[in-house]
Amino acid sequence: DAYGSQETGAGQLLRSQIRSHLTRFLTDYLRPTLRESPVTIIALEERLTRDWNGFTLAGRLDAVQRRGRNLVVLDYKTGHDRKSHSINFQKLDLHNRETWSAAIGTLQLPFYLLLRPEAACAMFLLLGRTRLDRSIELPLFSDEEEEHRELPRLQSVIHAILQEIVSLDVPFAPTENRKRTCPTCDFNAICGTRWLTR
Repeated sequence: DAYGSQETGAGQLLRSQIRSHLTRFLTDYLRPTLRESPVTIIALEERLTRDWNGFTLAGRLDAVQRRGRNLVVLDYKTGHDRKSHSINFQKLDLHNRETWSAAIGTLQLPFYLLLRPEAACAMFLLLGRTRLDRSIELPLFSDEEEEHRELPRLQSVIHAILQEIVSLDVPFAPTENRKRTCPTCDFNAICGTRWLTR
């Protein structure tokens, strides 16, 4: 009802597109995934809090599944852009703060792994892609070796950023790359950068 009467042409078209997309998600993605290993839904829209290194973390996870023996955190994205959700570990230098924003598209998944530390992995599902097969998966790490090597570094970044937020000695500074960051920010009307979305 939020999109208007389904009797209108636009309403019928939207309903048809949603059904078609969901059907492809079920047949082209979920069915092959289930053939590969058993999948059990552990939680949906799970709200979690955790005390960590002097901070209280809180978040809501889209989905938590058990795939075979592994616990997997999933976050659904309506877009299709892999780059804005990826982390370039080769560019990430913990000792050079300026490299962080260039190397890290988002810290969402590493943050979720702090809330669910028993999870074996975390991944985005890019639902905006034309093909809804296994290519919609965008895991945080390519393998266990990378996870063991890089997760502690990402947690160090998260801790450093949290310390910056609460520190009176670190003045507020705008993002270095406004054209990349501001258009998708929920608060661009407050700081006057909404013009970048036009």
